[in-house]
Amino acid sequence: MKKVGIVVFAVILLSFIVLAQNLTDPVEKGYACLYDKVKNNCDSLTVEQQSFSLLALAHTDVVNECKDALLAKSRRNEGECWPKEGCKLRETSLAALALGVTNQDVQKPLNWLLSMNSTPRDLTWYLEIDAQEATACTVSYSGKDFKISMSSEKQFNADAEPCLRRAVNNYFLEVDQSCLTRTFTVSCDKEFISTFLYKKKNSDVFHVSSKTESASAGGKTQNTIRAICFKEGAECDYEGSSWTTLALIRSGKETALFIPYLTAFAADNSKFFPEAFLFILTDRDEFFSEVNSLRDIDGFWDLNSKYGRFYDTSLATLSLKADGLDETQEWLLSNQDSSGCWNNGNIRDTAFILYSMWPQYFDPSSGKISGGATIGNIPYCESSGFYCITAGECDAASGKNLENYFCPGFNTLCCDRPAQREESCFDKGGIICRPDEKCTPRESVVQSADSGVCCRGNCIKDVITPQTETECEKEGYECLSNCPSFEEEKDFACSSGKICCGSKDALPEEEPPSRLWIVFLLGSLIVLAIIAILFRNRIRLFFFRRKKGQERQPFRFGPPSFPPRSPMPPTFRGPSRPMPPRPIPKKESSSDKEFDETLKKLKEVGKK
Repeated sequence: MKKVGIVVFAVILLSFIVLAQNLTDPVEKGYACLYDKVKNNCDSLTVEQQSFSLLALAHTDVVNECKDALLAKSRRNEGECWPKEGCKLRETSLAALALGVTNQDVQKPLNWLLSMNSTPRDLTWYLEIDAQEATACTVSYSGKDFKISMSSEKQFNADAEPCLRRAVNNYFLEVDQSCLTRTFTVSCDKEFISTFLYKKKNSDVFHVSSKTESASAGGKTQNTIRAICFKEGAECDYEGSSWTTLALIRSGKETALFIPYLTAFAADNSKFFPEAFLFILTDRDEFFSEVNSLRDIDGFWDLNSKYGRFYDTSLATLSLKADGLDETQEWLLSNQDSSGCWNNGNIRDTAFILYSMWPQYFDPSSGKISGGATIGNIPYCESSGFYCITAGECDAASGKNLENYFCPGFNTLCCDRPAQREESCFDKGGIICRPDEKCTPRESVVQSADSGVCCRGNCIKDVITPQTETECEKEGYECLSNCPSFEEEKDFACSSGKICCGSKDALPEEEPPSRLWIVFLLGSLIVLAIIAILFRNRIRLFFFRRKKGQERQPFRFGPPSFPPRSPMPPTFRGPSRPMPPRPIPKKESSSDKEFDETLKKLKEVGKK
């Protein structure tokens, strides 16, 4: 009897230890792990590790240590470009982004980045003129005027050589490569608009330029091609150009110049996740849809890049503003190391995950953000009477980006006008799909004032293909990237490079028949313990969400430093383009209630 009592007590104790380990706030645990790895060690980290660590831990007392260490790795220790052994676009951009959160002057690295600009080759440009009816126009450049007419079918009747020739069945005027720096003035006898289209050579995909001009009958428009990239060596570097653009928009630079190159060459650079960068820069529906379409069914992203799935997932999360990503959060929490870090203690991945999914900002009650006060030398945007909204929202509202005001978040800026009230789905010509339906094609999903999915296409029954259960899962275990300390690896197969994890075997022997009630009690406790272990990730996510609903104090070691982010200026707004849809919040699972009841029963048994 004494032996049975000891075993029962051990099982109960094990159950509560397992729950306590898994219900600890995983975000705080992640920040603590990263802090321990970086504190007093920043000078030994790479430029990449230092930069991401600064972004994530800018509110802690490691900020000065890491800032000094990062500056020491720059060319001539002057903070111009990184690394000192040979300056690169990506490393310099990351360093500029990181130093920007410390109120460090980053004009030197920005100037170096701008000095690396180049003209992208292999782009073909077309001038488009459009009107509601046939019109006669005059196109002028280099001091010469050319008379052309456009029919009611939108076709031109003449060229404007040597710079402009009719192309694409006479619908557009192709710009000669020798005339890319010219300004083309257009005037028509009817109300009209003019813009540029561009495409990569030997491609059939056309892209609309960032700016559309309009004029009334007899008016004039000025049209200049605007496109640059950033080079390493003699050639444009796509990944470097992507990060450089993010660093420049952080400082309030105009981004319209960089979009044509990034858009036209995206298909050739899929390993760098161009869709994520382009959605950050443009807020356009098509890129939002493409980012989401690349997500794995388990909630992560894996672009087969050299950086790995944790990095790719963080970049996707950064672009999507961490909204509506319940599956991604669950995947990250289920693949978190027992130490609190990710990917076997990888500093870069841990910092990027925390910065993109669970960023820590200053607590307004700390006195750093209060009543129109300033953060360092930067006034807080909304306390000053302005609006923290996305670049696309500010652009749609014809607002102005106020560069010298602080807004939290990488994808928001301080705008002098509020976001426009969103139209209803009906007003946008769409219908609301039912919860068991999906919108097809996916590009037809648009943002609206209504809840639910607003679809301009067709709502069809969403048939969910059941996942094939792995050998590990059939045996009652779980497939993870790493087994927690309280579990061991099992010899059963998993998919996606994972390993099979299960509780360490330590089951008591059966009691004689005269002890049936004890056996029943012991068996019940074991079942409850196994349930707690097998479903620990869902239980942890459930309690994490409940805690997340309450106001959480920012994680902090030492005194706060400077704001982690500064506003992002508006980019372009394509003609008649809908705003990207916000991700639809996931409906809370009914299994949360079942877990509550299970835990309640476990506690009641423990009291007996």
